[in-house]
Amino acid sequence: MEQSQVLHLCNKEAEISRIATIVENLEHEINGNGQPGLSKTVPQLALSTETLNKNIRDLSEVVSNLVKFQTEIETKNKTIKELKDENIIAKRDKQWLIGSTITVILTLIIVLLGTNILHF
Repeated sequence: MEQSQVLHLCNKEAEISRIATIVENLEHEINGNGQPGLSKTVPQLALSTETLNKNIRDLSEVVSNLVKFQTEIETKNKTIKELKDENIIAKRDKQWLIGSTITVILTLIIVLLGTNILHF
């Protein structure tokens, strides 16, 4: 008996064709279509991300050190200002003490001259 060719029409043929197109497009995305695909770019992105994270950690450390340095400088400047202010106050105190001592001595001389204890 001779076998005849029978053509079967599949009612899902359009859907299979659409899925085949999607798979083909995904293959192009993964393998690249004349350009690097996901299979090459994803590892590069991972490496770039690692490098970026390291740079961010390094920058964070640098900024932290900068803030510490700035705080130290501000503290030093504040201490210098306080010392200068204390020095000014100490000079004023010395001047007041000298002035007061001279006033007391002159007052004693005047009092003693007034009581005729000292005669010049």
